[in-house]
Amino acid sequence: PDEKRARLDLGTSYYGRTKFEEALVELQQAVKLDPQFGGAINMLAYTHAQLKQYDKAIDWFKKYSQVSPADANPHDSLGDLYYNLGKFDEALEKYQEALRIKPDFESSYKASYIYALRGDFGQAKSWADRWAAAAPSNAGKAWALILNAIYQHIQGQVGFSLKTLDEALRCGELDGALDVI
Repeated sequence: PDEKRARLDLGTSYYGRTKFEEALVELQQAVKLDPQFGGAINMLAYTHAQLKQYDKAIDWFKKYSQVSPADANPHDSLGDLYYNLGKFDEALEKYQEALRIKPDFESSYKASYIYALRGDFGQAKSWADRWAAAAPSNAGKAWALILNAIYQHIQGQVGFSLKTLDEALRCGELDGALDVI
C-alpha cells in the first residue's frame, strides 16, 4: 500500500482498461506518497483529460512541468491536450517549450500538423524538416519525409511528392525502420 511505483502501475493498468475512476484513486495515492512523482502526476493529468475534466488535466500537466523542469514531456503532453481541445496557439507554445528543453523531441512534427491544418504548408514543411534534422532515428526522419510528401501532394506537387516518398523509403530502409512506419 505504501509503494508509489505499485500504485502508478495499478493506476496505469486501470487507465489502459478505461477504468478511469479506479485509476484516479491509485494515482492520487501515488502522488500522496510522493508529491514530486512525475510519472504519477502525468498519468493523473491524462486520466482527468479522459474524464473530460480539462481544467484539472491542465493543472496536473502544469504541476508535472514544475516537478520535472528539465523534462520536455510535460510541455509536450500539455501541448497535446491543447491540440485536442482545438487550442492551436497554446499547443504551439507548449511544443516550442518542449523543443527548447530537448531539440530532438517529437514536438516538431506535431507543430507541423497544426500549420498544415491552418493551410500554411510552408511552415508545416519547415517544422517537418526540423523533425527530420533532429530525429533520433531513421524512422523519425522517414516519417518527417512522409509528412512533407503529403504536404506536397495536397499542394498539387505530385512529382515532388513521389520523389520525397522515395527518399523516405531509402531513409527507412537504412535500419529496418520501415517496420515502424
